[in-house]
Amino acid sequence: MTIRVRLLRVMLIIALAPMLLVALDHHLSTLRLQGRVETIVFERLETDAKNYLEGLVGDYARIVERDRELVAMTLIAQAREVETRLCAPPPKNPRIFLNTNYDAKDPVPDDMQLLDKYFRLDQDKRRRQIPVSFQEQVYVIPAGVNPETVREDMARLSTMPEAYAPLYKRDPSMKTWMYTALESGFHSSYPGHGGYPIDYDPRTREWYREAKNQTSLDPVWSIFPDVSTRTVTMTCSMSVFRPDGDFAGVTAIDVPLQSVLDELHLPKEWAESSRILHAFVEPTGHGDAIRLTVFNQKRYEDQGLQWRRKPKFEKLYSDDPEEMEAMLRDITEGKTNVRRMGYRGRDMLWAYGVYGEGALVSVVLVPYQQVIAGARQVDAVIDEVTREALGITGFILLWVLVLVVLLAFRRSRMLTRPIRRLADGAQQLTGGDFDARVDIHTGDELEDLGNVFNGMGPALREREKLKESLALAMEIQQHLLPDAPPKLEGFDIAGDSRYSDETGGDYYDFIDLAELGEGKVAVTVGDITGHGIGAALLMASARAVLRSHVATHGDDLGRMFEDINAHLVRDTGETRFLTLFYGVLDVNERTLRWVSGGHDPAVWLHGNTGELEELEATGMVLGVIEDVEYEGSGPITLQKGDIIAVGTDGIWEAKNADGEMFTRERMFDLIRENAGKSAEEIYTIIVDAVVAYRGDAGPQEDDITLMVIKAM
Repeated sequence: MTIRVRLLRVMLIIALAPMLLVALDHHLSTLRLQGRVETIVFERLETDAKNYLEGLVGDYARIVERDRELVAMTLIAQAREVETRLCAPPPKNPRIFLNTNYDAKDPVPDDMQLLDKYFRLDQDKRRRQIPVSFQEQVYVIPAGVNPETVREDMARLSTMPEAYAPLYKRDPSMKTWMYTALESGFHSSYPGHGGYPIDYDPRTREWYREAKNQTSLDPVWSIFPDVSTRTVTMTCSMSVFRPDGDFAGVTAIDVPLQSVLDELHLPKEWAESSRILHAFVEPTGHGDAIRLTVFNQKRYEDQGLQWRRKPKFEKLYSDDPEEMEAMLRDITEGKTNVRRMGYRGRDMLWAYGVYGEGALVSVVLVPYQQVIAGARQVDAVIDEVTREALGITGFILLWVLVLVVLLAFRRSRMLTRPIRRLADGAQQLTGGDFDARVDIHTGDELEDLGNVFNGMGPALREREKLKESLALAMEIQQHLLPDAPPKLEGFDIAGDSRYSDETGGDYYDFIDLAELGEGKVAVTVGDITGHGIGAALLMASARAVLRSHVATHGDDLGRMFEDINAHLVRDTGETRFLTLFYGVLDVNERTLRWVSGGHDPAVWLHGNTGELEELEATGMVLGVIEDVEYEGSGPITLQKGDIIAVGTDGIWEAKNADGEMFTRERMFDLIRENAGKSAEEIYTIIVDAVVAYRGDAGPQEDDITLMVIKAM
């Protein structure tokens, strides 16, 4: 028997006797209700509108902050690529296209194309498309700069399109230009294009000066006219440094202002009469007082025609100074809120959300009369219902049973409606709508259940954001590892890492040491304690430190490790450390010299005898104690058939379902048994053997990294 049927039976029993009193009470209650409903509806509409707008600007602030963080992370990766190239020797025969080449169309890259995204606003305010190249960048040498003084740095950065391209493709809608300007004078920009003014000097631009003067290493955001498109744009910039720590210049990413204008949308009935403003916070110069400067007016686009001047932005004020002061206090404290106050003679609801560590604010202005428009309709409906109730009262005796039935079903809905709302909300949540909410105010267990349900969406959203962040971190870390082993005459080399999580702490690398002598290549394998995001960050830092020291220290491997260790001790604290094997392979002499900081010994298989020898560590782990001495070892001469294998403990400490380890001895046996095969085959056999040994032991517990070097 359903709830509705049970309730109907009870009401039929108790309603017959007092039905006249109920009818009279209903009539009087309706009259009283009409006097109170208008006030209640007005308050409810205002409350609902405030809640909706507060959630809208709050969600938008989080979206903008997420996008800003993604741009900032991309810029940090871009800066690391620039610094890596600045510490490397300039390549031979670099590809260099100057802005004069693009303007004269001779010579230009063969992939030049026209896209709606890239245009220049002419003096007549018409948009003219800019031909761009996604294979090459453009170089600009300002007047007064001797091209010979910047030739080597231009050559070093000639391969930057290889770094720009994958970073650009992650979210092209959030990027216009990606560029780097060095203090020595020249400017390079991607994608390649022409149209730079004759008197353009990047060192005089606002984005360059602000990043250069920044006391921290964090990215700097600014808004200014773009010299290429002649439109107002947002720029994220940060300083880059040379291997010796000296300031080298600034690298930056332009973000289209239109990507901010089109993100926030209001209901259709509010859209035409409302305003959506985006502003940045500025100090007034009087104590801690601030003011809001609107930067997203579409008419500001015209101000980009005067690219040498900073745009003149509108200040945001209210007709109610006290409420405006309260709003500015909220913004200072980072609060999202909704206030009712005047704007240019109109009564408005102001909804505002803060993002970018309080630097930027979104403000939505909705006319108050538009918000309460529905209350007028409700009042008319109540009048109509009241008149109908007066007619129904005369026929109460005849329709008592019908009324009881209707009342029973109506009351039953108080129980069934919350359940139905929960079902509908669950269906929305299942479809991926993490903003799904249910509004249940029954004061019982159903309300408790509704509150629990309303907490599920944000929790699921946070898990989704974490998953996306881990995926981005994994993509960035994979770009830090070599694409392929080097091709060396007389040697066959293979190596790779398999992480247990999205990101890991193992590291391997091949570094060309041509500046130390022809035919010299560095091979290195490292293992950072733990895995995950923390280990990945330390791995990236250790990679950058190692690559910045290899050319500086030359053949003094021990001194190089001492400097690297001191650097890591200062950066890592006491919770993490690094084991690292670093070897210098001389292809011409067929020798290997090495230094090892606490890393498990490398394995040397003598091809002519089949004997195995371990290349022991020459010092303790890195990143623990600052004043530690390290000594290089070798050289050893590699004969034809000799094999050097360097791995991490994720191989021999891998456990099967019984908790037994794979052991180094098993790896030694596999190397002996497959000594006649290629380095790639030996690598694959060992790693596949580890996977097979673990069987059903569960998820991989540690990262697996192995490098195999075979003398041919």
